[in-house]
Amino acid sequence: MTYKYVENDSELSKLWQNKDKITLSSFPKNRIKKIFTNIKSIKAIQCSPTNSYNYIDQYMDIILMELEKRPKAVCLFAAGPRGKVLMHKLIDKGYVCYDLGHYIDGKLKTRQLFFKQI
Repeated sequence: MTYKYVENDSELSKLWQNKDKITLSSFPKNRIKKIFTNIKSIKAIQCSPTNSYNYIDQYMDIILMELEKRPKAVCLFAAGPRGKVLMHKLIDKGYVCYDLGHYIDGKLKTRQLFFKQI
């Protein structure tokens, strides 16, 4: 597994620019779709924010079904520990995956809202 630190949004967005995307996130689909620009297509799969491991096999089946339709799609995850397990399985199968949980948090300002409520 290779890790790369990126400095800014424009550099990061090159990872998915003009590509099909499949996202798995506990954030609402309409909010996820607003974040990504310069994309070919996006399939947003919303997952439960709780019971992380109860449905891993079902999410894997859904993602693989979508990858059959879009074999060169980039998989973007913001799904906590469940996302990391799924990413590992997909990377082993040769798919390109990125964990963007904290990036999406920042874009949607969910962390700031959390700290304001305390």
